[in-house]
Amino acid sequence: MGAFLAALCVLVKSSMLVIGTFTSLISVDFASFVNLVCLSSMNETAIQTNRLEVRFGSLVNITETSLLQLAARFYWQRTGIFDPFGRLIDSLNGSYNIVHIVEFRAGEKYVIRIPATGWGDRFTQSARRAFVAQIRTMQYIKKNTTLPIPEIYGYNDGFRNEIGAPFMVMGYVHGVPVNKRWFDESGPGILEERRLRILDSLAETMSQLQNLKFDRIGTLVFDQGGLTIGPCYRWYDGTFGQADYGKVLRVEESGPFSSSQEYLQHCLASREGGEISKDPIVNAGSRALLEMIISCLPPSTNGKSDNESFVLGLQDFNWQNIMTDETGRVTGIVDWDNVQTMPRHFGYACFPFWLAVDWNPVLYHFRLRRSFKENTPEALRYYRQVYYNMMAKYLHNVSDLRLVRKSHIFGSLLTAATNPTTREHIVRKILEEAMGADEQAEDVRKLIRMASGGLSATEEDSILQGFRTLLFVPN
Repeated sequence: MGAFLAALCVLVKSSMLVIGTFTSLISVDFASFVNLVCLSSMNETAIQTNRLEVRFGSLVNITETSLLQLAARFYWQRTGIFDPFGRLIDSLNGSYNIVHIVEFRAGEKYVIRIPATGWGDRFTQSARRAFVAQIRTMQYIKKNTTLPIPEIYGYNDGFRNEIGAPFMVMGYVHGVPVNKRWFDESGPGILEERRLRILDSLAETMSQLQNLKFDRIGTLVFDQGGLTIGPCYRWYDGTFGQADYGKVLRVEESGPFSSSQEYLQHCLASREGGEISKDPIVNAGSRALLEMIISCLPPSTNGKSDNESFVLGLQDFNWQNIMTDETGRVTGIVDWDNVQTMPRHFGYACFPFWLAVDWNPVLYHFRLRRSFKENTPEALRYYRQVYYNMMAKYLHNVSDLRLVRKSHIFGSLLTAATNPTTREHIVRKILEEAMGADEQAEDVRKLIRMASGGLSATEEDSILQGFRTLLFVPN
């Protein structure tokens, strides 16, 4: 990978684990498109760039010998075979992790995954807790479902080990990510049939999480008293448009939360600045309208009780993290960074991000202008309906299914709350949809500006009614 792409990988804000291949609380954002270029293999020289050292510090200097020793130890513990002849066959990085792949003589591959916060004073207590929570949750999912998730062979959440950094060692997931197959005409069979198989297999895979339900929003914490819900974690790597953007990295924690409203209001309140527009009136109006939209979100209930309950969901449920075989069958789902319980609107049953990218207008049009392949809005609507139909086959609880149909709207709402760079344009799209097709773009822009100074009671009631109708789901 060239120096430019290596630097680009460091600046993005979308979490990624690469195997063969904003975020906690963040859906698709500006950075997601860059994940695609970060999938290329990086040799040792490329990793040692100045930009990567800013991001990963001493982690880029971990020696091949120490990585092989670490992998050999876990290979021996697991198989009883001592193999000192393993080979480091690949090293890759995303924005928040470095991944090394070791292959042993028998052909088995082990993955060593190291968090970008795992050096110096970046590995705070919050970073350590988030790291352990991810591992324990992956183990919990592996134990309680048949979902194809990487098996954790072991981990260390400190620095006293072979590589001098926190790590997890896990099994290798074979396959190719969906983003490599979705537009690939050269694969076996007809492309459309492969796409439908991907969606069917993905719906069946994600439905494995339907029986896991929780009473609060946060991460799973396991102690002697059993399973409890702990804080939410998310990455912070600066504010768009400010000097610290891309130059800092830390894990922030908040919560846990007992309601969807509390959770979303916190997401919105904790993300100040970073808007694309430099017009404070536009930014204030977008925020005011977003608060109104959040107030209209239906509760996260199971249809049998008025009390909210919550489910597990991926923070980066996108095509680069879904591995498939050549027929389109899902072989594994990777990147479980900051995995947590979520309102059902954003949980396991929601649309994968690439099927909802048109509801993040900034990202969608940015990718189109850069000639990235994307489906048309009409095609995306079609595939969303297909995925909904697939989910209907596998979900036993109709109350979860009722939220699937509008999960692209719910997801865009979460994105707008957590990512100010997308906020104005997502609010504008939701407003256009809520007010009807006859609403002119200029009128929508005026409404956004008016909202900054307060709407009249009549105007506010009319807009709220539109939001309620747009977000309504039947019981």
